Amino acid sequence: DNIAEISHLFPGTYILELWHGPTCAFKDMALQILPYLLTTSAKKTIDGKKISILVATSGDTGKAALEGFKDVDGTSIMVFYPEDGVSNMQKRQMTTQEGSNVNVCAVVGNFGDCQSGVKQIFTDKSVIAQLEKANTVFSSANSINWGRLAPQIIYYVSSYVQLVKDGELKYGEKLNVVVPTGNFGNILAAYYAKQMGIPIGKLICASNANNVLTDFINTGIYDRNRKFYTTVSPSMDILISSNLERLLYHLTGENDKLINEWFTALKNDGRYEVNDRRLSRKTSMPDAATMSRQRALSRKYSMNTATLWTPTLPLLTRYTRTTRRRRAITQRRLSLQQPTLTSSALRYMMLWAAKLKVLMSLS
Repeated sequence: DNIAEISHLFPGTYILELWHGPTCAFKDMALQILPYLLTTSAKKTIDGKKISILVATSGDTGKAALEGFKDVDGTSIMVFYPEDGVSNMQKRQMTTQEGSNVNVCAVVGNFGDCQSGVKQIFTDKSVIAQLEKANTVFSSANSINWGRLAPQIIYYVSSYVQLVKDGELKYGEKLNVVVPTGNFGNILAAYYAKQMGIPIGKLICASNANNVLTDFINTGIYDRNRKFYTTVSPSMDILISSNLERLLYHLTGENDKLINEWFTALKNDGRYEVNDRRLSRKTSMPDAATMSRQRALSRKYSMNTATLWTPTLPLLTRYTRTTRRRRAITQRRLSLQQPTLTSSALRYMMLWAAKLKVLMSLS
């Protein structure tokens, strides 16, 4: 009955199971709620108009959104996914989706192409004019829609409360949050949970071979002009992380002109550079780490249990400080899991677990 159950992984390590939704994706948590939020608000603001929902996906969001919005009155949904950029299971889930109001389109390109295309449609005046004639408005099930992002804050709150209740943490004791990420939405939800008062210590962004976020956090240069890799973690195979814009907006003291300058440069030149002096809250910038697929698949790790975390979801660690030169991080870990794993993905996860353990001990 617990839709966000915390189960034991190995000593001092726990899994927050967010795969109990209808599509086994962690985004079910938000996308089962979003249709209710959207249709309820629509009755108050655009009563009588139909809502056309456009979605770009690297796998998880697409199926979860299709399932959430299927046969919802007053809505239709179109999902765009990279033809060779999602898993076979995700492709089958999307292309066999039931519902009278659902549509799916494969795109030759990567997730960034899908995401950019959807944003262009949203701002195309001729398309908007045609929608108005049809008494229809656009919306999205991506994290560009605040109604998609807000519910993801909840499981960071509930996780902390549950760990306190179980005696794993003392009230007020901090947690570090490690989030393997591509589009920066899930780790941004953790950031908002922290701003709301949840005792979260470090935010650590973990990347795969498409490490544009790690490079940006470590150098201040965001550069998408690089080779794109298709990996065993397709939800992280992203070179344009749209939610990073939101974090930078907060860290610059809500300087919208500066944000517009950076992201116009990203659109036109594929890169921008952030000077630390322009960030009013530099200490809130996440840390970052990267793991290549080749290194991950070249080594094997064994554990005493069969329950494993996936590299597309968050890992939480207990956070403590000592008077020593280095902070001591005790091993209290929580991660989010999906049940479908390949043997190569399994080795990838184990190496991530080992690397993050080292990272925490040296923090």
